[in-house]
Amino acid sequence: EEHPQTADTYANIGTVYNTKGEYNKALEYYGRALKIYQSKYGENHPSTAKTIQDIGITYLNSGNKEKAGEYFNNAYILTESIYGTSNIQTAKMLIALGVLYYEYEDDNTALEYYLKALKIQKEILGNSHPDIAETYQHIGIIYKEKKEFKTASEYYTKCLNMRMDIYGNKHPKTVKILNLIAGLYNAQSNRLSELEYLQKALISNIENFNDPDIYSNPNLRSDTAIYY
Repeated sequence: EEHPQTADTYANIGTVYNTKGEYNKALEYYGRALKIYQSKYGENHPSTAKTIQDIGITYLNSGNKEKAGEYFNNAYILTESIYGTSNIQTAKMLIALGVLYYEYEDDNTALEYYLKALKIQKEILGNSHPDIAETYQHIGIIYKEKKEFKTASEYYTKCLNMRMDIYGNKHPKTVKILNLIAGLYNAQSNRLSELEYLQKALISNIENFNDPDIYSNPNLRSDTAIYY
């Protein structure tokens, strides 16, 4: 029962419960996994750090930001100790901290973590990767919250262009950023541009719908695939 493979299974079960929103069960199984990892590997091991991060994510999902912060900070210290400051795992942990501070409504600290992560991601992944597009989206959201709309638009546009290159027009990730751009125009009371991007989001979301006319709607009663 104390074998690391058993811990792997516990961690996987924890992830399933986390996805289902059964956070107490998720924490129970992550806790079992963590106990074995710590016993077999010690603190300074990738599996230990990852499980501590997963527990932090579960607490964040459940709305317990204080406990999430404790686990995220612990996971970050371990991750940086294991992988160093310029590693993709460290970048992922920085993103997690950015999300946490965004939830704290501390936009400046969140932005600081996102920009640090972006720098690492570009060094390792190059200039075109789904993770970089996701980070551009995070940064754009922060600038929108700060009402720095021009800068938000720049990051949203980078994200959109990258997702179009990677996924194409008909994809949930593309839908997401188009809706965020529409929301950005809404925040600026630019209703026409908001409608134009909402229409683009519809086009991206509906398989057989491609009409850019903002007064045209898809026929959802037909056998039309919806992506998102």
